[in-house]
Amino acid sequence: MQEYFMRRKSIRKVFVLIDGSLPPQKIDSEFLEVLHEDGINFAIIVTKVDKINQSDAHKYMEARKAEYKKVIKKVPEILISSSVK
Repeated sequence: MQEYFMRRKSIRKVFVLIDGSLPPQKIDSEFLEVLHEDGINFAIIVTKVDKINQSDAHKYMEARKAEYKKVIKKVPEILISSSVK
């Protein structure tokens, strides 16, 4: 996938879907790190946030942001997705 993104100059941004009902996964962080290191513009879409309560969702997002800052030294654009709302 990395090679595909590097060769396709027409791709402006990659949207990475991350399951918001699961704790942060190592494979997600590793993939974001690769995108960042290769200079590939990306945004994160956190899905399934309707499956957790608002308080947990807030804690989850803060933990994610801290993780991203640690791994890629910045907080990328993060969009929230819910099938209910």
